[in-house]
Amino acid sequence: MISDTKCKYNLIFNELELPVYLGVTAKERAKKQKVLVTAKIGFSRFPGACSTGQISDTICYDGLIQKIKKFCHNKKFTLIEFLGAQLFNLIKQSIFKDCKLYLRVAKLYPLKDLAQSAFEISD
Repeated sequence: MISDTKCKYNLIFNELELPVYLGVTAKERAKKQKVLVTAKIGFSRFPGACSTGQISDTICYDGLIQKIKKFCHNKKFTLIEFLGAQLFNLIKQSIFKDCKLYLRVAKLYPLKDLAQSAFEISD
């Protein structure tokens, strides 16, 4: 599920599986749970990498994903809203200033009969 943006050029990574300590109670945060992170980075103009084929002319999503994993490695989060806001700020600091960002964080099976709950944030 990707939100519409007004950008014509988008770099998207879908459902990055991220193990995090997440939950309202200490018991719930005692072991890592899998969340799915989706990001859509919208470029305000035609990305140079489309013409040059050079990684330096775009955003390296592998480097960005490694930064996200490192950030979350041993931190504890109570809510997906808090986790989402933290990741949003981290990614915004790591991309071109004129790029737009849409981010979705989904927690799998937060309740017995609920497959997932999600928080979305964008600019």
